[in-house]
Amino acid sequence: MAVKIEVENRSDLNTAVVESAIWQQPYFLKDFTPLLNLTAYRGGEITGRWIVPVHHDGNYYRAEREERFLPYAAPQLLDKHPYARRETFYALLQSLMNRVASIQLPMEPGFHDLGCLNELGGFAEARHTYFIDPLTFSVENCLRRARRAICHAGKQTEVKIHTKFELFHFEKAIIASADSVRKRTAFAKLCHQHGKVLIVDALIGGVSYGQLLLVDSGVSWMLMHSWCERNGVHGTANLLIAEACRYLAVSDSEMLLDLEGSILFGVDRFMAGMGKPVTYPMIYWARETTELFSALKDSYLIPKRICSEQKGENSEQLG
Repeated sequence: MAVKIEVENRSDLNTAVVESAIWQQPYFLKDFTPLLNLTAYRGGEITGRWIVPVHHDGNYYRAEREERFLPYAAPQLLDKHPYARRETFYALLQSLMNRVASIQLPMEPGFHDLGCLNELGGFAEARHTYFIDPLTFSVENCLRRARRAICHAGKQTEVKIHTKFELFHFEKAIIASADSVRKRTAFAKLCHQHGKVLIVDALIGGVSYGQLLLVDSGVSWMLMHSWCERNGVHGTANLLIAEACRYLAVSDSEMLLDLEGSILFGVDRFMAGMGKPVTYPMIYWARETTELFSALKDSYLIPKRICSEQKGENSEQLG
């Protein structure tokens, strides 16, 4: 039976399909960014939903995150059989491609229904995050440099874990325009108002020298924002993550901690000392072939990647 796609009205945005991750719940995003709410039906039954962030660049609508409120934007596919899931995602993708000029969206860890993306002319870049299971976390299992950093910081730093939203320093955690800081702070505040925020605070003499802001996504605890003072104690970031894991392990939470990963090799190297890598796809598509090739080139030459430091020869090869 064919899959039918419908674009839900704004009044339907609060309707939940089933228990889902926060990026599949339009309520949290609807006041911060334009959304395209695509729902898939087969024989009258809902088989999937995709809450797609979109923006208008002055000429076209594009399916991408203008602001990085959440790390993922994957659809919710409810079918159990792989073929049925493929059929649903194919229909969702095709419907989205009919409405936008390009797609650049991160899926979620474990998302693997990608075969139809190639068929429809897109491509996927393999990215990864790092997960930690708080129930099995042990400092002894970290890399030696991380163990030493935790030990060093722990001797000089007091760590407090709380939900006092007003004490988090967003201006230090978000390096962006004032407008972007305002929007992302407001989004985090909405999450806080729904009891989804936890703050991990590193203090010396009562003064914060580093913080983490964790958000309960419904499927994991996400490290959404973090910062540490450059002139603070070495190892503060490692210590904050370790103490967050200890707290979550005794708080009856069975969810993993998602460090969110990074395409910057310096940040990635740090996270590799603490967590286990988990792959997720970043999907790309553009109606114009030149745009698609440009996206491929930009993906390859992301600043701070090792290959991007060798731009001369590589850039010419990519055109």
